[in-house]
Amino acid sequence: MPAVGVALALAAGLALGACGGDGGGGGGELAGGSTDGATLFRGASCSDCHSTTGEAKTGPPLNGIYGREVTLTDGGTVTVDDEYLARSIREPKSQVVDGFRPVMPDIDLSDAQVDALVDYVKSLPG
Repeated sequence: MPAVGVALALAAGLALGACGGDGGGGGGELAGGSTDGATLFRGASCSDCHSTTGEAKTGPPLNGIYGREVTLTDGGTVTVDDEYLARSIREPKSQVVDGFRPVMPDIDLSDAQVDALVDYVKSLPG
């Protein structure tokens, strides 16, 4: 699979909620209501499933993903931008990156928290 295909799901969905079956880390105020992207990334358990260093995990690695085109499970493609990342965080099963399963749970985040996570992903070096 191409590195770009392996590089996202944020569906998630960048999604960015906690991965896995028990939904651990999901729901409610996270990290004390923090709007610091790095703090949220750890506090919402995003780092359990998404790497920021390129290593393969349950979800795609997020480093260097911003601005790249990724292939989705439905065969379509999308450019990873602010809109895609935010949607992937809010609706993690809506546009899943090819090669990954739609396992990211919904997570309750404020608009400011979603914006902070998007900014954090954008800041990750390739």
